[in-house]
Amino acid sequence: MSDGLDGEGKARGAHATVTCAPFVCRVSLADVQAGWWAILRPMSVTIRIDWDQAAIHQLLYGESGLVHRKVREVTERVADRCRVLAPNRDGTLRSSIRTAVRVSGTKVVGHVYSDLDYSVYVQRGTGLYGPAGRPIRPRRSPFLVFDVGGRTVFAREVRGTPPQPFMLEALRAGSPWPVVALPA
Repeated sequence: MSDGLDGEGKARGAHATVTCAPFVCRVSLADVQAGWWAILRPMSVTIRIDWDQAAIHQLLYGESGLVHRKVREVTERVADRCRVLAPNRDGTLRSSIRTAVRVSGTKVVGHVYSDLDYSVYVQRGTGLYGPAGRPIRPRRSPFLVFDVGGRTVFAREVRGTPPQPFMLEALRAGSPWPVVALPA
């Protein structure tokens, strides 16, 4: 009994084509013309499904695709939580939090970020508390000089500021997936 395909897997003869994106079904016209009872006989119908990879990719990863929408939803939820948890002296850090969703092949990645130079120091800490793990000392002069409450302060070293990992906490609170902190 013939399967309706030639040796290379291509359809030969007359076929009815039913399109139901993202795939295409082909049924041999001879089997359809033989009547519905032909479907009940074993091996009486040849069905070929041709997947439209571009359509599937678009349904999953395109701007309105299922995966893209879910990643955008989670990214926005995490960003909203970041804005709530971010330290708030004057609102600059909170208002600088942005999002982006990018597609690369079959990967959809959501980004929550701040483009402020100091945001990484708030997140990771500085001095003894930060990645370096040592006090902050002047490089070119004998003292660090800075203002605190309208007063000028001179110091040979300062301890730094403890980390305030608001982005990691927001990711844990806003993500439906498990979150593991990677080493810095």
